[in-house]
Amino acid sequence: MKILAFDTSGGSFSAALCEKGRVLAEETIITNKTHARHVMPVIDRVLSLAGIEISELDLIAVSRGPGSFTGLRIGFGVAKGISYALSLPVVGVSTLDALVWPFRDSAKSACAIVDARRGAVYTAKYLFSDGVICDKTDEMVCSPEQAVKNAEDCDLFCGSGASAYIGRMEAALNKKIVPLNIESVINASDIAFLAAGKTLNNDGSDPSAVLPVYLRRSEAEINFEIRNPSV
Repeated sequence: MKILAFDTSGGSFSAALCEKGRVLAEETIITNKTHARHVMPVIDRVLSLAGIEISELDLIAVSRGPGSFTGLRIGFGVAKGISYALSLPVVGVSTLDALVWPFRDSAKSACAIVDARRGAVYTAKYLFSDGVICDKTDEMVCSPEQAVKNAEDCDLFCGSGASAYIGRMEAALNKKIVPLNIESVINASDIAFLAAGKTLNNDGSDPSAVLPVYLRRSEAEINFEIRNPSV
């Protein structure tokens, strides 16, 4: 199965072409520019490097969030556009799952903490067994303090939220924390591998059924409410 996967949920953008558990090509960039400018050029380069025509794809995998509202909308727009054009299934993969996936063999438990701005974080706690996720708490948006208190027994913490609020987290736990993957860089290949597992469970979906997960209202909605408290 040839899987084109990409992540637009945060400050980095990654695209990969994977087949049978192998990474055929992958490119990851970190930029302050909108992902809309480079999504298709990077995807084109990845396909070219892998020597795969877009018509040969079997599955599209995309990060479903939580994360940047604008980034997720861009990612889903591209994923669904390709899917409808080629009649391909789409699988949405949790941003938090992809963030902790590289550490599945090195920890019994992990907590993903991604900066949600305005002093909040997106988070979930994971338990691993034999290199796979065997248990996961509900994804939630909360304060950094609540996130670490919910996961104080974790072996590791990772994500941009762990970096941004390290002082508040250490004060809440009264101990030192060494966060990993502090830039929340997500490898598209990890999204592809997680998506492949979902398809084994028949989770591949019609693109219209795959939706982004925001967990909270957008900045525009929050700002509107602040400016118009009586509305």
